[in-house]
Amino acid sequence: MSVPPSRESPQTPPEQQREERPDPGHADPVAAARFRRLCRSSPWRWRSLRFQLVLRAGLDPVEVLVRRPLALRIVAAGGDVVYASTAARPGTGSYATTARRTSWLMAPHLVTPGRDPEGLVRRRPEAAYGEPWYDDPRLASALDPAQLAGNAPAAAELPHAEPVTIHAVRETAHEGRPALEAVVSPGHAYRVADPAAALLGPGRSTVRIDVATGVCVLVQPEDDAAPALWLRILATDEYAGDDEFAGVP
Repeated sequence: MSVPPSRESPQTPPEQQREERPDPGHADPVAAARFRRLCRSSPWRWRSLRFQLVLRAGLDPVEVLVRRPLALRIVAAGGDVVYASTAARPGTGSYATTARRTSWLMAPHLVTPGRDPEGLVRRRPEAAYGEPWYDDPRLASALDPAQLAGNAPAAAELPHAEPVTIHAVRETAHEGRPALEAVVSPGHAYRVADPAAALLGPGRSTVRIDVATGVCVLVQPEDDAAPALWLRILATDEYAGDDEFAGVP
């Protein structure tokens, strides 16, 4: 027979109880919940980002400049501008649902999500999500990797309801910046609006998320020698005027 807690006993909020339940992949549940919250947090952690990017093994890295919401510039290794626009296509692969109303929604940074004491997002509000991309929609998914966590913690009574199983989590560094690294595998709930924008393939992958920005900086499939995605952050929140996104013939 269970004994009701006294009124003086501190109680864990129901949402935190859901996030910290035992993980089916046996990762530490507190660390797994923190990793998921970081994966939801990118829209509120930066406004402009400059980085090097490799999306296909064997290619030279390109330099990318993003200014939210949809300004994008891509420069090849030789210095030629590959793409530049202040109104790039918005990617939809990062989000756990395909049913998204957009006509009345505000930009994410204009709405307030539910956060934990560290400032990471427990629950994402409805907003006009969408990151810019060119040629490969995984770029948008890397900029906002919410597909790895969903918009909110899964219901505790639904087994295997999280998008990915987290097998292990650890703090690490990526190109000199603090990151959270997790070994993950897609579950039955792992769905993206555009399959070409999926960050994960079948099986296990090592994923790194930059702590300061919430951006996915590495996807390393377990059975591949080369990363499926590699990103090196060069600068955050630099001034980026419209002239930075011009110059393509």
